[in-house]
Amino acid sequence: MSKKEIIIVFILITIACVRFLFFIPDKPNFQNILGKEVVLEGMVSDDPDVRLKNKHLNIKLKNSETIILVYVNRSIEVQYGDIVYIKGILEEPENFITNNGKEFNYRRYLANKDKLAEGKRAFGTYI
Repeated sequence: MSKKEIIIVFILITIACVRFLFFIPDKPNFQNILGKEVVLEGMVSDDPDVRLKNKHLNIKLKNSETIILVYVNRSIEVQYGDIVYIKGILEEPENFITNNGKEFNYRRYLANKDKLAEGKRAFGTYI
């Protein structure tokens, strides 16, 4: 490897480190409202995931990049792009034990998808 290539690699690594340290925003802190009933406004940021008993909605909060996973009744008719008001209890995702007896890190799984909290026992209206 030539000296020129080593310098280029070093510069690229330096740029990546600077970007990581200074330009990645901090995740919002929900600790003061976890476990409490909240009213949120946001947009349905993905197609609703219809399940047997409910629907899972990815809600991108208004004026924020934060996405929250909200469980609503199947009867609520929403689709991608709808503006919704959700009222429910905001909770931190909980890990669970799989059928194989292993713990599934659901909190990390949702965090990797940029979903930082769950809205349980929620109901909503849309515009």
